[in-house]
Amino acid sequence: MLKKIKHLYDKMSYIDPEDKDRIVIIEEAIKEIQNLKEIKEEINASLEYMVNNEENRILFHSIGLSSPVMQWAKDLNGVYTYANKALAQHLFGTDDPNDIIGKDDSQIGAEVIKKYPKWTFGSICMGTDQMTLDLDKPMKFYEWGIIKEDFQYVTAFKNTYKDKDSNIIGSCGLAIYVTDEVNSILDIIETCKDKSTIKKLKKYLKKYGFECDNMFTDQNIENLWEKR
Repeated sequence: MLKKIKHLYDKMSYIDPEDKDRIVIIEEAIKEIQNLKEIKEEINASLEYMVNNEENRILFHSIGLSSPVMQWAKDLNGVYTYANKALAQHLFGTDDPNDIIGKDDSQIGAEVIKKYPKWTFGSICMGTDQMTLDLDKPMKFYEWGIIKEDFQYVTAFKNTYKDKDSNIIGSCGLAIYVTDEVNSILDIIETCKDKSTIKKLKKYLKKYGFECDNMFTDQNIENLWEKR
């Protein structure tokens, strides 16, 4: 466009000031300059968006690095597209989240089991991922299993994430350990004398997987998630 404006200017310099063609060329040049201004405004808006987006990305990355809460995102096939340091360290025993990206839970599990043979966590979470995609709404799940060498209870918050056209492109979530809370309730059960209280506490613990199979089954579904 700048070349075109220069061409019009050069062309105009050879035309008599009184010539009507000069006016036509000037008007055409003004239009080109106006178009150039509009393009400049669009570029400035795009640059501002890119800067804001990069600042948000840096902020999100920084939060992910420092947060003790496990965070992740997976595509429609269950392949990790994002994982923070807490998830990598606590759930899979690696310090580098990039070890997880591009793999699904089955692939990662096959590697983790070599290092931690007792590891069983993951059977439920793959099923709850699909539930989240199917229902397309924020979900709260209770998951459990052996992580590394210890049996752990986890509360996970999951949702879908979408592209600019509102098409679902995957699931994402946050998870926290609730093992200490569950164990505290178990201690109360062991020392409590009231059978009615014990029964209520055991029923409450069902949602955390207490006395349930470590699988995503019809029998467990009712206790797996909190209906909202």
